[in-house]
Amino acid sequence: MKPPRLIQAGDGSIGERIFVKEAQVENKVQQIAYHELTQAFVAYLRLPAWLNEGLARLTVDRFTGHPMVREDIEISIN
Repeated sequence: MKPPRLIQAGDGSIGERIFVKEAQVENKVQQIAYHELTQAFVAYLRLPAWLNEGLARLTVDRFTGHPMVREDIEISIN
């Protein structure tokens, strides 16, 4: 997990198209921690990648009280 200073310095252009923008870096670090800890706790289950990511994102949504992924975007699968 990156420290807050590296998160702030990183290029977030791709993430801005998908994820809800978090104003405070402390909140973003907290979201990343929830996400990564969830993945660590369920690693022994050997879940498919899509389910592993889904559970981690759901956990972040539940703990923060708001969605992590923007709802106003359209995703097309070709």
